[in-house]
Amino acid sequence: MCFFFFFFNDTATTEIYTLSLHDALPIYSTVYTTDLKASLDQLVAEIIVEVREHGVRTIILDDRRLSAETKALPMLMVVGRLSQELLVHELRHLASIVASTGEVFDPHSAATMIAYGAAAIYPYLLYYTVSDLDESDDKKATLKRFRRAMGAGLMKIMSKMGIPTNPSYRNSRLFAGIGL
Repeated sequence: MCFFFFFFNDTATTEIYTLSLHDALPIYSTVYTTDLKASLDQLVAEIIVEVREHGVRTIILDDRRLSAETKALPMLMVVGRLSQELLVHELRHLASIVASTGEVFDPHSAATMIAYGAAAIYPYLLYYTVSDLDESDDKKATLKRFRRAMGAGLMKIMSKMGIPTNPSYRNSRLFAGIGL
């Protein structure tokens, strides 16, 4: 199983590949204006209907429509809630959750996203930052090294938890707030 969009096709750039994904699959925005709980409930209910009645099998959650007038639902909250609701409605086995988010910035944040139900992660802000900080001419090689380092970090976290495979780690909800 793949952790990041980049692993699907190393020859395509991020921009080209995400554009082709946007053309083929529905994308669910996680931004809202007024009420967090009501917005989360509405988004989850909409996705449940789409999976059950319209056969959506890949759920792409995206927080890029953030603006001065809107706020983004915390992606970890959306992924966890959606995954649990899909389980309650006996639809979880039918759909994969993809999180396109600016909230993933290290292997731990990626690991929590996977543990709460994401099948794939596209950390667009992290890729942009790595690419922007790179002063070399070969940005593709830099991004490839970065993906390898993120993958190694994820494997280290998973192995410390004693879980050998990604499917066993997904939906495990091994992380919990301590002292909150």
